[in-house]
Amino acid sequence: MALSNAPLSLSTAEWDVLSHIEEVRKYFKLLDDEGGEILETIAYGAKFQFVFSATSSLQDVLVLVRNTSTLPLVITRGARGRLRVLR
Repeated sequence: MALSNAPLSLSTAEWDVLSHIEEVRKYFKLLDDEGGEILETIAYGAKFQFVFSATSSLQDVLVLVRNTSTLPLVITRGARGRLRVLR
């Protein structure tokens, strides 16, 4: 697959994983019994793939937005698959 700067859709599995991150849960005010299926209906989300030149590694940057009057949450996924919310 060729890399592109176009946004990619988040998969159902990615929405589910994101819904388990405490910062995401708080930002979107998810209730205890709400997960990825609900998050996907109340958030806008996109994934971008970057190649970091220093390490030549491919990393995902995920952007979640609640609405136009709030700042987005930006989450990176490093080479080892670990997710990190940027503040």
